[in-house]
Amino acid sequence: MESSLLPEVLHRTDVISYALLAEINHFHSERTIDFKLAMQNYLREQIVFYQKVCKLYSAFYVPCC
Repeated sequence: MESSLLPEVLHRTDVISYALLAEINHFHSERTIDFKLAMQNYLREQIVFYQKVCKLYSAFYVPCC
């Protein structure tokens, strides 16, 4: 490789490196947000499910004594 091309190659390498780091950072941010939303939805649905279970249990509960 010619030494005159070295600065251009270094610049292109830097651009690609920064672009890749930006993509990784964006992916990580999106993954964090998506995981948080998924967990919130999961927990809401768990609350609704167990509220229904409690209602059914109390509706069919007959004291033995």
